[in-house]
Amino acid sequence: MLAVRLSIEGMRSRKHARSAHSALEVIPGVQKVEVRLTRGEARVSYDPEKVVAPQQFQVALFVMGFTLKALSQAKALRAPARLAVDIRTGGNAA
Repeated sequence: MLAVRLSIEGMRSRKHARSAHSALEVIPGVQKVEVRLTRGEARVSYDPEKVVAPQQFQVALFVMGFTLKALSQAKALRAPARLAVDIRTGGNAA
């Protein structure tokens, strides 16, 4: 899973933020979208095997009337740490 931060021009209301969110979340491979209206940005987590190119984000936003000002470099997201528990003792498994 990768994540990028998008700087979006043209979001001026909650309705705009919802439109940007909707445009991004329907892209195949997108797992999570967080839009921050006050910062004019969105954070998108996606599967790089399914999203052909990050430019898909730009096209989706353009269709909704927004301009992508900047796209941060994709960063790998770490899977959450898992704690193994020994069911016989209830303690941590080594």
